[in-house]
Amino acid sequence: MFHQAQPQFPAVVFDSKGKIISWNAAMEQFSGIEKSQATGKPGQSIFPQLPVAADFENFCEKILGTESPISELSHLNGETTQTYHVSWSTLPDIGYLAVFRDLVKPANMELALTAAIERFKLLANLNSSLVWTCGPDGKRDFFNTKWLRFTGRKLELEFGDGWMGSVDPKQAVELRSRLANALAAAKNYRAQYLLKAADGRYHAVSESAIAQFASDGTFLGFIGYCADASEGRLTKTTIAAMDSPRLFQGSATNAQSPIGMWKLDRSLAITHVNKAACDQLGMSHDQLIGKSFTQTIGLDRAILFQDVLNGAGSLTLKNQQVSTQRAGVSTAFLDVEAWSLTEDKDGEKNIIGIAMSTLEVTDRKRIEQQKEDFVATLVHDLKTPLIGAERTLQMLIEVAQRHGEKGQSEILGLLKSSNHQLLNMVQNLIEIYRYEEGKPRLMIKPLDLAEKLTNLMKEISVLADEKGVLLELELPPTLPKIAGDSIAIRRVCQNLVDNAIKFTERGGSVRISAQQLDSNVVLRITDTGRGIPLKEQSILFTKFGQDKRSRTGGIGSGLGLYLTKQIIDAHDGSLSFISKEGEGTTFIVTLPIFDLNLDQASVASN
Repeated sequence: MFHQAQPQFPAVVFDSKGKIISWNAAMEQFSGIEKSQATGKPGQSIFPQLPVAADFENFCEKILGTESPISELSHLNGETTQTYHVSWSTLPDIGYLAVFRDLVKPANMELALTAAIERFKLLANLNSSLVWTCGPDGKRDFFNTKWLRFTGRKLELEFGDGWMGSVDPKQAVELRSRLANALAAAKNYRAQYLLKAADGRYHAVSESAIAQFASDGTFLGFIGYCADASEGRLTKTTIAAMDSPRLFQGSATNAQSPIGMWKLDRSLAITHVNKAACDQLGMSHDQLIGKSFTQTIGLDRAILFQDVLNGAGSLTLKNQQVSTQRAGVSTAFLDVEAWSLTEDKDGEKNIIGIAMSTLEVTDRKRIEQQKEDFVATLVHDLKTPLIGAERTLQMLIEVAQRHGEKGQSEILGLLKSSNHQLLNMVQNLIEIYRYEEGKPRLMIKPLDLAEKLTNLMKEISVLADEKGVLLELELPPTLPKIAGDSIAIRRVCQNLVDNAIKFTERGGSVRISAQQLDSNVVLRITDTGRGIPLKEQSILFTKFGQDKRSRTGGIGSGLGLYLTKQIIDAHDGSLSFISKEGEGTTFIVTLPIFDLNLDQASVASN
């Protein structure tokens, strides 16, 4: 749009309440009113035809809803009244842009619009959405910095149709057809598609484009903006646009969209839904409207949406299993994003419901499950020979020690250590599979953590001595029993202490301590090792997220801490850490004290 039509008019930017936030140099010359006299003031104080703040947004939206969004405004200049044609357009997340043309005395047109366009570019680069513009031929000629950061591509690669290189190839043809139809009709449009981000993944984006017109009605192109629906970051403007019934009906702009769009009231009843959402569940529009969303999809955790209704943030559910009525398909998997819908009333924002996007990921889930099943089968097959090798190596070590063959005993000891690490990794994989399948084998009962730690110290001290690391245990005289599974808690302790020794250099120390804090027991494992780099801390508890330290620390898969977190969560506890690179790390485990008032069966089921 910027390349196709050169600037010609003065311009003013209003916020959603009608306050003037930009009054360009051309407008100063044009109106005789200096920027300092206008900026920050209500628009009505200069242009009496404008409504009060509470009605300003409706005033603008009414104009923008017409085929030619143009109005007339006038103000008193000395003893004469100047009247203008004003062309209106939306600036997402900011307010409205008004471009002026004097009906009596046109002057300095090119200077005015040049300033307006430069102002728009500045505001666009401050915008949280992905903003672009195109001329009447559809060739895109501007992308804001947020777009470039999102796609990770250079500006020159995006110009024209180059941006289509980031669109999912399966959707490119359909998207081109929709854009062509919108250009031919010169009308606003919305679309949803998958756009490749800098992280290499395709993100579901929701795109809106607003047609721009000159004062004589000539179509100039579009100003467009996108929001990342797959990460729950839809902008306020995009959310507000969902109030339009057209978004949820089978319009030309979204009939083939893969993204389901939903609107729920505060009771989680469905009030609006688009065609993609209907297709995902195999139900018609009429079958869904008025029904409870959670009951419809078979989700028994309505409480999950309470924070969204309270305005505490958005909700993300990955691989959510839902019930469907599609032929031959009883269940499907969706990625769900939910956020609050608000309205302004008496100057206050009230949450009126929830907006959601859903994207079907059944194929992705099936592939993930196939991988998990393969790994589970493989590790079960590996476990038996590894256990056999462990016992055989121990027997050979004992024979070598009896015959005084120290060198051979040391070599066998190294082999046993490597075999033990591999066996531990295999056992971790088996346990992870059980937890992710929701089938952990836990027997919750009163557990003496102090005894567990003391026994572990005896077993693992040999490893610490070989590494040259001082191992310390600090326990109070009495420590209440925790509610835990003996094998699972031992694995937690062993994983954390093994890691501490592994990443501590010779001459360093590892200290294990435990104490009661209110109704919990707090376990701390502190090492003087290398510490965890800040940029790697966010992935520490993810599967295969072992930090780069493992590359020089022996066998490591990134499964130990992931499993540890799974076990602690299953015990209704918490796991955190404090680390500074070069100084060491402290892992903090909080576990509930066994409650004698609860019977063992109920604790185990929890």
